[in-house]
Amino acid sequence: MEFGGPSTTRGEIPRSRCSGLRELINEYSSTIMSIAYGRVQDDTPDGGYTNVLKIGIAFKAWAFCLGLFYIYMDRRYLGKGMSMGETQRTKLEVELEGTEPGKSNSCIIICRR
Repeated sequence: MEFGGPSTTRGEIPRSRCSGLRELINEYSSTIMSIAYGRVQDDTPDGGYTNVLKIGIAFKAWAFCLGLFYIYMDRRYLGKGMSMGETQRTKLEVELEGTEPGKSNSCIIICRR
């Protein structure tokens, strides 16, 4: 079951599913936010954007806090696995599996302390 994105080789299936799923979630979240902003604007007495701006700023502030939390969790519990560069990830994949990068069909979860 593919979630979208370009066709890939066998070894790249987990990455393509993750990126396709991320794109899908981003599209749905932007649609939901557009509907919510329209509803809030309709409920504003003068039809202005004051309440829309307040809610938008609140959501962005919450997203910023979540981003900081994700960075902390990545560095503390995942060994910088989410923020690791492609060359570092490839090198670590070869080291952990002992095979060529992209030849395995399994996802590697890196957990270090």
